[in-house]
Amino acid sequence: MKPIDSSVIISCGLPTEWNPPKMKRLVSCIVIACLGATAALAQDFTQAELEKMVAELDAVSTRNSKYIYPIKCSVVTNDDVNAYASIEKLPKEGEKPQGVMVVYTGLVKFAKNDRKLIRAVVAHEVAHLMQGHVLRPRFVATDLEHLWTRQQEMDADLTGAKLLERAGYPKKDMIDMLAMLDTLESDTGWMYRLSKNDHTSAKNRMAQVAGNTDVMRSMMSFEKGLAFMECRSYGTAANLFEKATRQEPKFLDAFINAAQASLMSYYDKLPGAIQDKWFIPDFGPMLTENPTRSRDAEIRDEDRDRFKLALRRIADAKAKMPTNARVLELETLAAALDPDVSNENLIKTGDKLKVLAATGSNFDRVRFANNAGVAYHRAGDVQKAYDVIIGTLKATRNFSNYLGQNLGRFNVPDRSKEDEVLVLDVMVQWLNNAPTSNRYYGMVKDTYTKGCSKIGVQAKDTTPKPTYLCYAAALVIRGKECPILVDTADYVDALGAPLQKITISEQYPDVQVWNWANGEASILTERDAVVRVSTHATGAYLDLRPSDDTVTGVFRIVVGMTEADFNKILDLSKSVEKKVIGVSGIETWNFYPNLNFGVQRKDGRISGVTVSPTK
Repeated sequence: MKPIDSSVIISCGLPTEWNPPKMKRLVSCIVIACLGATAALAQDFTQAELEKMVAELDAVSTRNSKYIYPIKCSVVTNDDVNAYASIEKLPKEGEKPQGVMVVYTGLVKFAKNDRKLIRAVVAHEVAHLMQGHVLRPRFVATDLEHLWTRQQEMDADLTGAKLLERAGYPKKDMIDMLAMLDTLESDTGWMYRLSKNDHTSAKNRMAQVAGNTDVMRSMMSFEKGLAFMECRSYGTAANLFEKATRQEPKFLDAFINAAQASLMSYYDKLPGAIQDKWFIPDFGPMLTENPTRSRDAEIRDEDRDRFKLALRRIADAKAKMPTNARVLELETLAAALDPDVSNENLIKTGDKLKVLAATGSNFDRVRFANNAGVAYHRAGDVQKAYDVIIGTLKATRNFSNYLGQNLGRFNVPDRSKEDEVLVLDVMVQWLNNAPTSNRYYGMVKDTYTKGCSKIGVQAKDTTPKPTYLCYAAALVIRGKECPILVDTADYVDALGAPLQKITISEQYPDVQVWNWANGEASILTERDAVVRVSTHATGAYLDLRPSDDTVTGVFRIVVGMTEADFNKILDLSKSVEKKVIGVSGIETWNFYPNLNFGVQRKDGRISGVTVSPTK
C-alpha cells in the first residue's frame, strides 16, 4: 500500500516572538486575518483616542510591577485585523521594560469603527499586561506551550470583561467583540477552531465570559458535534448534538443534526457485506461509508439498536418541528434503511422519494432520486431504481458522487444508447473525483470501460484524486471510543477513576494530566475538557478516516504494530519529533500535526499512540 497523503491547513498570522531593533515580545494577537491591501488609516480613530481608552481601563486595573507605565500606545497603518500588547526593553540593562499597546487600522475597519468593540479589544490587551502574560513560562513540552497560550487568552477575556465593568461598560461588549471574531473563523475547520488554534474557538471564549450560560454551553456542544462530523465520527457527533438539545431545548438545528448524525452512524457501522448489497444512500454533504467493514453477512442486534436510537432522535426532531422538510426527509430515508423493512414498504418509500425527485430543487432532486434508488434496489427492483435516477439526471444534469458509484456498481442491461452515454458520463466524472483507495474504484472503472466498448466509443483517460485523511479525533481503548474535546467525566464513566491526577501549575489548577494504570490511558485536561488522549496499551488503536466520503475503510494505527506496517500507511520519516507531557514526564513522540496525532516507537514497533492538537 502506498503511503497516504495528509491534508495541510495553512493559517496566516504573526509569530509568537519577534525581535525588531528594540527587543519586543509579542504577547497577544487577539485575532489575525489577512484582508488584503484594502484598508486605509481610520482617520476617525486616532492615537489620542487609543491613549484615552487605555488610560481609562488602566485606571481600574492593577498595574503589573514589572513594567513601566503608562502604557505606550500606537495606531499602526496595517491591513491585518490585529491588536496586541507587548513590552519594549529600554537600552539600559536592569531597567524595567515599557508596556506597549498596538492597534492596527485593519482591526478598526473590520470593527466598523465601533468604539464598544475596539474598547473590548483594548481591555483584553490591558488585561494581558496586568497579568504579566508577556513573561509567560517557556515549556519544553510543546503541548503545554500551546495550552498555556490558550489559558492566557481566556484569562485575558475574563479579566478584560471585568475591567470594562469597573470602567462603567457592560461585559456584553466583550462577548460582542468575540462574536465579531467568530465571523473570521469561517475558513478554518471545526476541529482546528476548537483544539488546534492558539486562540481557542471564539464561541468557547464567549461561553467563558458569559459564565457558561445554558445557551453558550449548548453552542459549544453544537460546535464540538460539527468537529466530530468533520472527522467522520458520527456516533460522538450525535451524542454532542443531543447534549446541545438538553442544554438548550430551543436549539432546533441541534435536534436535526442529532437525528442525521445518528442515522449516519447506524449506516456507517453496518456490516460490509450488507452495504455491498445496497445502493449507497446520500444523506447530504456529510455522508460517510462504513469505516469498520465488519465481515458479518447479516444485520446484527447492535445495528438494530443504533437504528432504534436514530429513529428516536428523528422522532425528537419531528416533535419539535413536525413540518420541517429536512426532518421529514430524514424520516423517509430512515424508512429506506430500516434493517427489517418489507419489500412492500420499501416500494412505498421509493415512491415518496420519487415524488420529491420530481418536484424539489435541482440540487435536492438528485439526492432524492439516489435515495429512491436505495429503496427500490433493496426491494429487488433494480430497473425501477435506474428509471428514477436516469429520469432525474436527464432533467437536471447535476452530478452526484453517490450516483456515480451506484451506477458503476449495479448494472442494468439493454439500456438505450442515449441512456448509456449519460451513465458513462456520470461514471467518468466519479472516476476523476474518487481516489483509488475506494474499494469500488476498479469495479466502476471496469464497468465504464466495458460500457464504452459496448457502444463503440473511446474510453476517456481518468485521473483519480489522492487520498487525504481527516483529523484524528479519538482512540479506542478497551473497545471504547475515547475522544478529545469531551468532558473529563466521560472518561471516568468509560475507564473508571484514574490512578493519578497531576496539576501542572497552581495558576491553572484544571490543566492536569490524568493517568490510568499501566499506561492504558493518559489525558491532558483544560477547564474540565480533554484536549489530549494517549495510550500505551497493546491492541488499543486509532482509526484514520479518509476525508473523501466515497472511500470505505479506515487506516488503523495499532499499539504494537511494526514500524514496517505503519510505513505502509504513513511515512515515519515525514513525521515531526516533538516533546510532550506524558506518563513518565517529558516524552518524545513522532507527530503528524496536520492529522492531529502522533506515535511513540520502541524496538521497531509502535509503542504508543496519541491524539493531540500539537502545533
